[in-house]
Amino acid sequence: MSKLFWLQGYRQVKLITTLNQDTKSTGHLIVSPGQAHEINFGEDIVKILPENGVAVGDRGFCSHKVFDEFIENDALFIIRIKSNWKWYENYRISTKRGNVRVVCFGNVQQKVDYYLATNIPEHVMSNEEIGEAYRQRWAIEVLWTFLKTHLKLDKMMSKNLNGIMIQIDVILIVYLILQLLKAPRMYGSKLVDKLRYIQILIRQEWNFVHWLNRVIPRLNM
Repeated sequence: MSKLFWLQGYRQVKLITTLNQDTKSTGHLIVSPGQAHEINFGEDIVKILPENGVAVGDRGFCSHKVFDEFIENDALFIIRIKSNWKWYENYRISTKRGNVRVVCFGNVQQKVDYYLATNIPEHVMSNEEIGEAYRQRWAIEVLWTFLKTHLKLDKMMSKNLNGIMIQIDVILIVYLILQLLKAPRMYGSKLVDKLRYIQILIRQEWNFVHWLNRVIPRLNM
């Protein structure tokens, strides 16, 4: 965070994004400097949710208010609920806008039980598919960990929201370049390996365009 945001009482920037599971690329992005609770982003998430997309959220989004906002807008969701939440014997939670089913599954290695609320009908996605969809949410955590750890997104260089958006956009462009990059096998295939490869090439090339043409394969037009 910038010093100005810190002096104004902001301790973090919340980032909410869409993620294409096939391409692992991000889409629309919600940026909120400050400590606004996740339950306040329900309507905003509905707006950026792609057609046939599913909103997957952790326990911070667990709220009847959020559930109703999705139901009212015919948006699909899978949200982890807290273990102390109450539901009916038929694994249903009642909200103002309708009923939400509860899916339970456990992680044997972590010795943790997960309880998920969803408005996706069983004939569309089974309990097992709901559990797998929630597991894939971890891809978002991996993405932001990489952006913060290796591309320095953990420190905001700007003092205003527009500057923050520019910094995030630039970092996401770098991330996409890494996805497109074809590094020699000797350097490794992970994103962090590609990043180290780029750092080596930057020291060798005298022209940025020449370097870019070298690391990114040309597309056949």
